[in-house]
Amino acid sequence: GERDGVVTSEEAQLYVQEALRAVGIRDQAPSLVGRGAATRTLASGEKLERAPALDAAVAAPVPVPPVVVPRTGEAKVQLDGKDMDFASLAAAAQQASADAAAEKAASAAKAARAKELQDEMARRLAAERRTKLDAAAAEVRAAATRDYAAIAALVSDPTPEGSLVLEAWLARYGSAKVTVDQQSEAVEVPEAMEVLKALGSVNTTVLQTDEEIKAMAKEVSSAYYSQIESCVQRRLKADPTFQGGWKVKFTIETDGTVSGFGSTALDGPDAEFESCMQRTITNWRFQPIARPFKVGKTYRFAAGW
Repeated sequence: GERDGVVTSEEAQLYVQEALRAVGIRDQAPSLVGRGAATRTLASGEKLERAPALDAAVAAPVPVPPVVVPRTGEAKVQLDGKDMDFASLAAAAQQASADAAAEKAASAAKAARAKELQDEMARRLAAERRTKLDAAAAEVRAAATRDYAAIAALVSDPTPEGSLVLEAWLARYGSAKVTVDQQSEAVEVPEAMEVLKALGSVNTTVLQTDEEIKAMAKEVSSAYYSQIESCVQRRLKADPTFQGGWKVKFTIETDGTVSGFGSTALDGPDAEFESCMQRTITNWRFQPIARPFKVGKTYRFAAGW
């Protein structure tokens, strides 16, 4: 427009149109409408700011990359000029899954191997302990046999004077035990039964009262207990998980022999152990008593006893 210090609406519209063309926008044509719009004065003054030059460099707009959707059957999508191969991506994902599964399997195999080694070590230690226990028990039995030979005459012909010697031998070997690595086992000494019988024949006093009989039965049963322990040890050798409880009953006859043995399993039967108990207890000998006396006792053995 004319440089007259006045900006009309018509001049402003022309300037806007030139500005749009200068930045490459040709599909827009803004216009000011209204009565007298073309000649309306928008601004006037002596010191109006100079309009910016329309030939100044203007940054071009950043183009948006096109997305190309593949046709049916194609396996690629082009984004930002790069191809994405879904077949390769799927293969990579499957390989990653296979690698994870292989790592998991390797870890499981490693844990299983460690368990095998641990179990093998436990078996070896148990075998070594068993060997040591058997060797120690053999030494005790050998010593008992040697000392029994020295008292054999007193066993064959027991006397009140020799009973003190027999009792001393029985105190040493009647309840003998061996211990290895904090595991104790009773040692069955075969000669102990003969010594007990000999001691029983020496004391011919017939007990009369229930109190005397009961005390005698308890004392003799305690002396014989190592034989029950031997039955337990036999079962543990065959089955390390052996355990359970049994209620035992029998009758002491007037001559000190045992009759009417019976046992009831409290947790579960074990024919081998029950048979061993029966053989053992029926061979026990007690002091003569005035009348038959019934005995009842409960034995309980924990696992690994």
